[in-house]
Amino acid sequence: MLNKMKIKDGFTFRNAQVNDIEDMIDIIGNYYEDLGVDCTAMNKYREPWIWMSDSSLSFKVLLNDVKIICGFFIARHIDKNTHLHSLFVRKEYRNIGLGKI
Repeated sequence: MLNKMKIKDGFTFRNAQVNDIEDMIDIIGNYYEDLGVDCTAMNKYREPWIWMSDSSLSFKVLLNDVKIICGFFIARHIDKNTHLHSLFVRKEYRNIGLGKI
């Protein structure tokens, strides 16, 4: 059961790759639709995915112990500042403290 997991056990981050885009779109799911917001993030040929090679951005995926992508974040780097742009966690992995990692 996921809720019994220790938060940091078996979770790792790595740089996202182009072949991860479909999984990241799947994680977003109907989030924007539920909010009534138009979202280009569901199209892998639009932003933010076309920005993956931009050195001022970081795309990181969160992997569980069997290397399934269970979340991801996008961060922007401007001068000496970095800010979190987006953080998404797959539904099955929410509410177990992954945002604290």
